[in-house]
Amino acid sequence: MTEIEFKEHMQPVNYQIFGYGVDSWNRMERFIEISQGLTDVQYWAGLKNAFTSSDNTYYLKEEIKCLFLSARPMEQYIMDSDERLLLESLPETVIVYRGMSLEEYESEEYGISWSLERNVAEFFAYTYIRNLDTKGIPKVVVRAEVERHTISALWNDRKEQEVILNPSCLAMLDTDLVCANREDAIMLR
Repeated sequence: MTEIEFKEHMQPVNYQIFGYGVDSWNRMERFIEISQGLTDVQYWAGLKNAFTSSDNTYYLKEEIKCLFLSARPMEQYIMDSDERLLLESLPETVIVYRGMSLEEYESEEYGISWSLERNVAEFFAYTYIRNLDTKGIPKVVVRAEVERHTISALWNDRKEQEVILNPSCLAMLDTDLVCANREDAIMLR
């Protein structure tokens, strides 16, 4: 599929998830509503677009994990060609970080979105204000070693080096607490 054909193919789904009445607060819900009617290419590219442009999705974490676990073909469309090359260039064992609530850390039921950069995880733990579901609760930054093949996607279009971990491997992660509060994060820099 050429780039022009791809853009034309994505136009209807982008209209639905970026159109009138849809914003970063309800975009993932809208994608969930329309996902069954999408082609495979629209599904994977639309999932990336919806996920990376949504806020306050903590309450949808189980639904989001299911979306990423889909057995639909054409999963390569969740990344562009540069992102696929970047993922392939990573070593077999990769260090990833996640800013999360202390509750999530203690439960070991981790979210799927991690970063290759510790400072990005610190930002999402201690500075990012658009996740209202975790506002005001203790946050931590966690480090994990993962095998490259457990990474479903790597996105760098927002300079976050965000990786989506295969949800089925999350329960097996061996994690280390990097910093338990904002002051630790500042002192450890």
